[in-house]
Amino acid sequence: MKEILEQLASQVGVRLTALVMDDGVPVHTCRGSAAGEDEDDTNALAALSAGWALEVCGSTAPLAWDKPQRMALRGSHGTLVLRRAHTAWLLVILVEGLRIEDVLLAMDGTAARLERFVRGLADRVEGASAPAPALPGKRNEQGGVGAPPLNTEQKLP
Repeated sequence: MKEILEQLASQVGVRLTALVMDDGVPVHTCRGSAAGEDEDDTNALAALSAGWALEVCGSTAPLAWDKPQRMALRGSHGTLVLRRAHTAWLLVILVEGLRIEDVLLAMDGTAARLERFVRGLADRVEGASAPAPALPGKRNEQGGVGAPPLNTEQKLP
């Protein structure tokens, strides 16, 4: 995942890239080549961005079928761009004067790569063997351990 975000951060005019969960927790952040010395706290930025995205999604919900997939906020020191990537937000901060259209294609590619990465992780987890039960069950006729008895199958003393 780190390599995926670093490729986006290496784009010209990108100050910061981050993958932020819906609750505002940053999964990973990466400073771009245009990052300055006086960068703000990325945890606070991630939380504020997620809060803003939640407000926008809540206010546009009665007007649209789906939640917005992309949002941008232009400020005096740069532009904040959010793009939905699976169950999280891809956050990019651009330098002042750079157009959003200059990074949209790169953001779409990064979001697609993150979604494939997460799908691959989910497939690996589903393919793993199930853990052993916490409580041993009673032995069956073949001598193996079966599932623990249900409350209705247990005999009272």
